[in-house]
This record gives sequence, C-alpha cells and structure tokens, in this order.
Amino acid sequence: VDHEYDFGTWKGYAGQFSAEFLKELESHDEVEYVEEDTMMWAWGYEPNWGLSRISQRHRDIQRDYSYMSSAGADVDVYIIDSGVYEDHADFGGRATTIANFVNSEPQGDTCGHGTHVAGIVAGRRYGVAKQARVNAVKVLDSEGQGSTSQVLAGINFVVNHAVNNPNPKKVINMSLGGEFSRPVNDAVRLAVTRHGLPFFVAAGNSGDDACQYSPAGVEEAFAVGGSDRWDKIGWYSCTGSCVKIFAPGSGIPSDWIHSRTAAHILDGTSMATPHVTGVAALFLGAGNSYNNAGELYSDILQHATPDVITGLKASDWRTPHALLYNKLEDISEGFTITPQDDVPVEGSDSKELEAESSSKKKRTKGHQVNKKDDDDDKKKKKKNKKNKSDNQKFEGGRY
Repeated sequence: VDHEYDFGTWKGYAGQFSAEFLKELESHDEVEYVEEDTMMWAWGYEPNWGLSRISQRHRDIQRDYSYMSSAGADVDVYIIDSGVYEDHADFGGRATTIANFVNSEPQGDTCGHGTHVAGIVAGRRYGVAKQARVNAVKVLDSEGQGSTSQVLAGINFVVNHAVNNPNPKKVINMSLGGEFSRPVNDAVRLAVTRHGLPFFVAAGNSGDDACQYSPAGVEEAFAVGGSDRWDKIGWYSCTGSCVKIFAPGSGIPSDWIHSRTAAHILDGTSMATPHVTGVAALFLGAGNSYNNAGELYSDILQHATPDVITGLKASDWRTPHALLYNKLEDISEGFTITPQDDVPVEGSDSKELEAESSSKKKRTKGHQVNKKDDDDDKKKKKKNKKNKSDNQKFEGGRY
C-alpha cells in the first residue's frame, strides 16, 4: 500500500496489487469500487496535434506522429526570420544563426518567433524533420519587425550561401511578410527560377487575398495557409489563388527563448509554413532528387490530402482545399512513430506583436495573428498595393 485516504465516510487505499488480489477486493462487500491509477496533467499543457494531423489521412485517428525514418537528415533549412536560440535543447546542436541584418541587436533571437518557427521545422520534440539542420538568418528585431532593406539583405545572403553550398538538399522558410514590394517579390522569384531554390512563405493572417502581400504573392513561391485541429481554415488565414496548400497553424506548440527547454503556443500562417518546409526536408532526406523547386512543390501537392479543408467562403473558390501530408507512400523507407504526449508550454495564449503606423515608414499587418483590425487597417487592405519607393516594414511576429 502506497497511500491511505480518510475523508470521513469515504476511505481508500492506493498501491500495487496482483490481479488475483484485485478480483478478491472487487468482490468484497465493504469495497465500493476499484479504479486504475492513471495520469493527470496541468490544463496548461497542449497536445502537439499538428504533427499527428499531417501524418494521417483522417482526423482524430491517432495522436502519434509517424514520419519517414531519415527524418530530414543532411538537409539544410534556411530560416529568414528573427534568428534562432541555438542552445535550445530541442535542436541538439543543429541550429546556427549564420547572418544578422538587425544591426541594433545581438545575433541571437530576441523575439522568439524565429526559434518557434525553427522548432516546428526541425525540433526533436516539436519538429516535422527531426534531423534537419537549421541555418537562421536574422532580419526581424525583438518586436518581430524588419525593414524591406533588411529582408532583401537576408534573401540575398541566403541565395548566395545556398548557391555555394555543395549540399543539394536545401529549402528556405519565410514566415514573414508585408505590403506589396516589387524588390522583395523579384528577389524571391529570381531565387526560385534562376537558382532552383524552393521558397516556402506564409500566406498572411489578414484574412483576405494573399496575392496582394509580399512574398506571399510570388507565384513561383509556395504560400501556405493555416488550418485548425478540425480541418477548418484558420480565422486569420489569407486565401486566394496564391495559396498552394494548408497546414496546421492554430494552437501550435514549439520552442521558445526563455530557457533551454522553454516552449510556447502560437497561431498563424507563420506556424503553418514550417510544417510544409519540414515535409519538404523529409522528402529530400528520403533520397528524392528534384531538378527544380517546381518539382518539389508538385510532389508535396501530389501527396497532400485533398478536399478536407472547410470553412472557406463562396468568394474563396480559387483557394485549394488540400491539407499537408508528410509521407512518400511509394518508397520502401521505414517509418518512425513518436508519441505526441501533452507538452508543457509557458503560455497558452498567442503572442501578439502589434504593428505601428508611421508617416515615414509603412508597417504592414504582419502575420502571427491579431483579431482586432481598426478601420484604418481595413481601408489599407483594400488599396491596390503598388510598388513603394519607401523602406516599408516587414513583420514576422503576426505572420
């Protein structure tokens, strides 16, 4: 007997007993019932539902995450964001910040957004491709904001680094965006078409047409919308013909910057995009070779689960209904199963990084979610986004 309980009229015992003794107890006149000693948990814990969802065709069949055993090994993932907390235990030494274009800040992640994104791509606990390498390029500051010039510098650095990287297995993640920017769009387009580099970008969280934002509006990039655990489009997610696929984006736990084991829950297409980037790393890690980014995009779409996303409006008829799936079913490689237990997080609410208005520098409604849009913001969204000569702000905190 491990414990004895006495609540007056209710008395009980806890311990480890043989099956024969339990049967004898259950049949005793003074024993009302016998119950197995099970586990309980803090309600602040959140199941890592996104991983299990992309590894099964139907919702709520299993909670485990199954994935190809190569797990994205030897794949270089470039993440253009707020940097990464390299020492987080979830990365196991596989994450490095290779460039910093926020001159006013140190090289590490002071925002948390980039670390969260990187954890979804390649974290050992939270990641899709658990053996991939993370190469972080910092273009966003502690508020999740960065100028167009910083973002362009980051893209330029990544392209040059990737082109000179002898490893043919490489993908780029951009969980950020802003108002239409011709130079940003041109930079991404040329990286894809001229150098064959696959760019996975956040569709945006303003709930309107993704095509009017950058880099989501780049046809040659792979824009990702966000869905919830019921396969319904996230209330925040942009739609339209520029969106290529949906992936889990609501209530996603991943790594955080407060300690080596910290985690946090965020919503947004910023969280959906690294799920797709991780699957791209899985496909490359499994030995598949692609002549260009378009072939990799096509393979992801070919293996996606069709016609499952709900909640789209009639006006969203150009938006796809496909949900990300993480397996190449025509290969002989084995699969690994990771139980998705409830995972501890530091907070259960989404972090909101509010955009600021400025007459000198335009700040876009970024895309890691804020439900409150004022009238001025709504009017701005309806404007036709033309090429801007000023140095507008890009944000990842709410992408």
